Amino acid sequence: MLIIYRPDGAPEQTWEFDPQELLDVEATAIERVTGWTYGEFGEQFIKGSILARKALLWVLRKRTEPTLKFRDVAFRVRELDWKLDADERAKAREAMPDLAEDEQAAVQMLLDAQDDGSEDDEARSEIPKAS
Repeated sequence: MLIIYRPDGAPEQTWEFDPQELLDVEATAIERVTGWTYGEFGEQFIKGSILARKALLWVLRKRTEPTLKFRDVAFRVRELDWKLDADERAKAREAMPDLAEDEQAAVQMLLDAQDDGSEDDEARSEIPKAS
């Protein structure tokens, strides 16, 4: 998954994010600020929770801004975006039968938006990553 942060008046930042590769201290920090388990955080992120998205942005930014406090992270909703690659979209489709009906609808809506063809995976892989 590609996380894209486009803050007004500042350079765009991107991160390749694999939920299984997050460090335990980062996952624990997300659990502490959200009150959710890491699994619940992932579900909430996909469902569109701004708290979940703020927590992830905070953890990713802390990698280069170690003193950044969660309470100091503020962004316009339009400034934060994310994209699934083709493999991630395929895995999401495979998992859909195991989801509740409302969750299936939410995932389908997400996949439809990601499958609009407006941006291909190869072009996305050339986006420079934040250091």
